[in-house]
Amino acid sequence: PRWLGNALGGLQLSLDEDEVVLAVLGSEEAAQHQFAAGFVARRFSLAGDDCVGWAKEIVSGHPYWSPDLKGVFLANLPAIPGVWDIAEIAGAEVDRAYWIRSQHYGLPERGEACLRAARKLIEHGRPHTAVDLLDLYFDEIPGGPPGDLVAEALEASMRTEPLTPLDQMFTYHAGRHLDRLAEQAFDGERLAALEWLYLPVFRHEKRRSPILHSALANNPADFVEVVSMVYRAEGEEPRELSEIEQAKAKTAMHLLGSWQDVPGTLHDGTIDREQLFTWVTETRQLLCEAGRLKSGDHRIGQVLRYGPLPNGDEWPCEPIRELIEAVASDDLEDGFRLEVYNSRGMTSRII
Repeated sequence: PRWLGNALGGLQLSLDEDEVVLAVLGSEEAAQHQFAAGFVARRFSLAGDDCVGWAKEIVSGHPYWSPDLKGVFLANLPAIPGVWDIAEIAGAEVDRAYWIRSQHYGLPERGEACLRAARKLIEHGRPHTAVDLLDLYFDEIPGGPPGDLVAEALEASMRTEPLTPLDQMFTYHAGRHLDRLAEQAFDGERLAALEWLYLPVFRHEKRRSPILHSALANNPADFVEVVSMVYRAEGEEPRELSEIEQAKAKTAMHLLGSWQDVPGTLHDGTIDREQLFTWVTETRQLLCEAGRLKSGDHRIGQVLRYGPLPNGDEWPCEPIRELIEAVASDDLEDGFRLEVYNSRGMTSRII
């Protein structure tokens, strides 16, 4: 139907015949809509340098069209700033009707136009599309998109129900944005909140959350707080958790499961014995006070498995061996053994 409409758009029709075709744009029948969309696209193209002027005349010349129909008409034109201006001038209702429908992949104009499109998409409830857009055209935006705009798109995406089911590409684009924000030394507190929000999105992947993982490895209080979200205190009676508490527990569990930063690790990958012992000592004291020493020890044992790779026959490395012997915790040792077993990956045997 679209190609048929496109062909018809190249013919000279009477004004009445044009109106008949344009009226079909608002049809709920997909074939009829596609036919009219093809017609409109061809007429826009034939208008040449005055294409935006032609579109403006159509909108202003149809005052009886609803804001929704005007938005539909504009959404079937190329996504260029001139068309955006028409939607904006036509009023808030038309502007919204346009931005909730328009397609912005393959933007004819990039740079500042991409930033304008992203802001409009966020404003009109399509932040997920803005996230995709800002990553797709990242290299064509001088200096890259502002960190605040990227963060706004990411934050809004977690507050907004997507208009269509999200695919893996959204996860890919969001991950790239978070990595770049970390490289840019973006606001640490805001980035940590973003990493926390996106942990459930990456639950099936091995993506690092550098700010949160670093906090666990450097601040015993942060580690204990996360452990306390997942595990009840020893002797605490089971109770029904609220939806918010359940969501926090799942997110915290994913954070602990993805954490592989051994406390005391230096830039060259070796372990500083004093830093490791200090972190474990302080952490275990806080775990005791929180009534979660057993579960906390188990988690400490699990992360210790990710110390430096074997050097000859020596593994784990000396600081970790000495720590395990000094602490002498069955729970810690069980956690270490379990993580060694679980991290082996798939194995097969020849029969």
